[in-house]
Amino acid sequence: MNEYAIEKLTLEEGFVSSEIYSIIQDRKGFLWFGTAENGVMRYDGRNVTLFEYDRSTASGLSHNDAGNLMLDKNGNIWVGTWGGGANKYNPATGEFTRFAHDATRDDALSSNRIQSLFHDASGDIWLGSYAEGLNKYLGGNSFARIQAIEGKADSLSHNRIWDIEDNDEHSLWVATSFGLNLLDKRTLSATHFFPEPDNKTGTGANEIRSILIASNGRFYVATQEGPFIFHPDTGEFTRQLTVNGTTLGQVNSMIEDHEGYIWFVTTNGIYRQAMDEHAVEKLDFDYNNGLRIIFEDHTHTKWVTSEVHGIFKLTPRKKVKLINSDELTPPNGIALDDEGDVIIVNASGDVYRWQVDNQNLTKIADSVFNAFEGYVDDGVIERPIVLPDSEAYLWIAQDDFLVKFNLETGVSTPVTYPHSDERFRQFREFRALALDDDNRLWIGTYKNGVYVYDETDHAFTHLNHAQGLSHPEVLDVTKDDKGNMWVGTGRGVNIWPKGEDRFINFVYDEKDSGSLLGNIVDDIHQSADGKIWVATQMGLNFYVPDSASFQRFSEDDGLPASLIRAVSDGKDSTLWLTTNKGIFSYDPLNKSTLNYKLNTNLSGKNYYPNSLFRAANNTFFASSQRGV
Repeated sequence: MNEYAIEKLTLEEGFVSSEIYSIIQDRKGFLWFGTAENGVMRYDGRNVTLFEYDRSTASGLSHNDAGNLMLDKNGNIWVGTWGGGANKYNPATGEFTRFAHDATRDDALSSNRIQSLFHDASGDIWLGSYAEGLNKYLGGNSFARIQAIEGKADSLSHNRIWDIEDNDEHSLWVATSFGLNLLDKRTLSATHFFPEPDNKTGTGANEIRSILIASNGRFYVATQEGPFIFHPDTGEFTRQLTVNGTTLGQVNSMIEDHEGYIWFVTTNGIYRQAMDEHAVEKLDFDYNNGLRIIFEDHTHTKWVTSEVHGIFKLTPRKKVKLINSDELTPPNGIALDDEGDVIIVNASGDVYRWQVDNQNLTKIADSVFNAFEGYVDDGVIERPIVLPDSEAYLWIAQDDFLVKFNLETGVSTPVTYPHSDERFRQFREFRALALDDDNRLWIGTYKNGVYVYDETDHAFTHLNHAQGLSHPEVLDVTKDDKGNMWVGTGRGVNIWPKGEDRFINFVYDEKDSGSLLGNIVDDIHQSADGKIWVATQMGLNFYVPDSASFQRFSEDDGLPASLIRAVSDGKDSTLWLTTNKGIFSYDPLNKSTLNYKLNTNLSGKNYYPNSLFRAANNTFFASSQRGV
């Protein structure tokens, strides 16, 4: 539940009851709560308006046990009560129209205890009762009754109607206390389906309490013994269990949220299932007693009710935010400075600082590459590479240009290869920067390996295949805590041990499970515990120094995607990953994933390699094709 801010709403906020049996949202955005004893509560976000039974008026609510609500397609609110029949509330007039059982009329409502309400795709309104079957509203004060009739095999299987859903224009799914029914609206004949065919009683899994047909076509039924997936083509049911193989308990409510997650509120707690997956995870919620209802409103806020603890508002935390996207034209290079603030260099070479504490963006300098004589911004689309060097300097590279920028004076000093050396034309297409223990700058290039620049004498040393580099395409360079330099390439990862003069390289070998998984290395990260993680386009790798091998993590190990762009530390043993499928938090110990794709509409999914950083306040910054 860490992705939600949880607020408890009680009597002090005007909520006179926490025994809630349904929640709906009207066309104005107001929330309506149907209670077991206190009528109906309407919440406008600030105040609660209570609708209660008043014997002095016939245009008010007919009963205070008013737990079942439905918004029809005309904006009217229908209320099913437990003793006062049904009510239709007209928001324009503020009045209720009552529908009650009348034993003298066959076309009256069959019961004053209304369990469920539904407005179907054809425009018909249906009311399910506690013990007297189903009612079709005919207009005025008239209803047609559809009931279970003993000895009639194609009648409803039970007269307690828990839920109703569309199948097609000619049929409905009806959940009863004894099985699931497919009702033909033309003939009023029903076909029955049972999760437990050998159980001839309305108990256990055969008590179908609600129906949910998800956007991906999955058909869920909620029962006393947990959720099942129903397969209409075969008539069979598949029980849904937790990742540990345990039952969820009696399901009281279930929804599909805006992302396609299925939520179950049960007697054991709150559970969630990702779209197109079968594993169900139990969520960490501190108020599991008496849980009854879950509802998602138009703002994606979730509402959970507990008869014991109250009403809970679960507001999604803002996980992803674009920083002033008008100024920060992608691609942007990012890095953390010594103060924990974020240095950002946009596509034009302009330098900015994002102050993490006050969330303020300050421009430090216009294009740092103007220091090059005759420099023209030709619309280059390569991402700038940024490397802080003490508090006063930044190394900044973009495509063929490299400068040392003085943060105090605003002066950029170009770094160029001596033109007297014929190899100067190869010193270009920069992709990575890192400083070694001798404060020499390692410069990774796209096609020509690594150049090591010693600023003291302006000398360059070229490292390529002659020094054991596995591939000339360098994508990342990192120094570990022992002073070793790691170089990620288009064909494996290379280590330049401190004090040595040759690379040790590791490449992918399909036949060797201890080799690097994948050859294209997008990021190398050393976590706080000293572990080296190598992200490739085939998965994640943990370097095992004792055996000079790698432990691999792929989608088979719960990894959310195979293409890993960047890695950063999370809490405890977790890692944060940017991938081609979004942002994720991954626990390699438990091989579990938490998906943060909720706000990928902001940041997209096209993240740049080695562009993920964790600031001091536990905020993560990533650079993508949509910005920072």
